Amino acid sequence: MIFNTYGCIENPHIMLIHGAGYGWWNFINYIDALSKSYYVILPTLDGHSEDSQTPYISTEHCAEQIIQYIEKKSCKKLHLLYGLSLGGQIILEMISLKPDIADKAIIDGSICYPQPKLAKTAKFFIKYFYNFIFSETACKIQMFILKFSSKKTFSDIQKQMYIKYIPVLKKETLYSIYNTYMASYYLKPEIKNSKTDIIYMYGSKEMKCVKLSAEKLKNLLPSLRIIEYKGLNHGELALYYPNKFLAMLNSL
Repeated sequence: MIFNTYGCIENPHIMLIHGAGYGWWNFINYIDALSKSYYVILPTLDGHSEDSQTPYISTEHCAEQIIQYIEKKSCKKLHLLYGLSLGGQIILEMISLKPDIADKAIIDGSICYPQPKLAKTAKFFIKYFYNFIFSETACKIQMFILKFSSKKTFSDIQKQMYIKYIPVLKKETLYSIYNTYMASYYLKPEIKNSKTDIIYMYGSKEMKCVKLSAEKLKNLLPSLRIIEYKGLNHGELALYYPNKFLAMLNSL
């Protein structure tokens, strides 16, 4: 796992964890704005981007690595943790292991109970359509099509990173993620001991299992705040709407 850091280390610490397939560059649009007031830590998970050669093992393994990094670097208590999709599940595991790891945590569109059918479907597409989705040519076509979308498009640097790093994702990495993130991970009861203020957010067009995950977490943590963003699909706030995303972080 690779950690990129930005800003003055004396400032409050925040960490943003990307979703499956991406990397630290998931948040490249926010580095300049956030690093003025915060010490920004951006992990790149095993098997992703520059660390594509490292085997991805599991949500639990990632959580343990990040906690070890925080403790080894003698970081201040994190002011904020944000995790998108897979990143959010990793944060839930981190809080289960270390209840006071952060003042606040934002879980964005993550699932926290097993979805074996979803995992099976995802693996089917990887098995038969991997080259049509993750090749460099496919990525260039995806970025070209995005120009005509009504969504706010990627910045030029995001497009470059997408075309450069998505094709280095290995099938084995994706299979491991689907087998753990989707098929087998379950929310640990120790999450009840959380001393972190947790916000669970998702788009109104998310899958049902994401919304049910929020309800399951709410049952364990009655203080949980749930925020639904109307008209948005999975991960779209962080990926396509940087101004709205920064406004959301500042408001929380």
